[in-house]
Amino acid sequence: MTIRRSVLVALWALGGLLGGGCADETEAPCTDGTQAACAGEVPAPGDAPLASCTEEQEALARLSAEVNALIVAEGCQRVEDCQVAALGAKPCGGPSSFAPYCGPATDVTALNARRADLERQARRVNKACKLLGTCDVDAPPTVVLDGNRCVVEEEP
Repeated sequence: MTIRRSVLVALWALGGLLGGGCADETEAPCTDGTQAACAGEVPAPGDAPLASCTEEQEALARLSAEVNALIVAEGCQRVEDCQVAALGAKPCGGPSSFAPYCGPATDVTALNARRADLERQARRVNKACKLLGTCDVDAPPTVVLDGNRCVVEEEP
């Protein structure tokens, strides 16, 4: 058994021992309207009750487009100015993807605010669609400068 697989099995077992949420379908349903009690999360003030899976996915797609519009990969003169944005949320935790951007050319404050909204919405999709994950967490990629554009370094 590989180390990665051993860690995943250990985390899965630990989650079961700690009573990882509403895993048993016979349990009483969560009563807060957001299914947050199942995930052990406290809903943010103003969070609306979950909509259908499709409606939550549509909202996620809109937010994703807004975040992508804020990411500016061009305009950097030094690789040190390149940054990586963690985007979304996997069902078991951690970001669903990463995007390189040029810090000086990007409105980082606006990007971070919309990234937080995107992560929150991704969690809503995970709950509304009852998504399951592999519980692996990806490390942020290495970013390099290609001309004046920040890009993810290709693996050899």
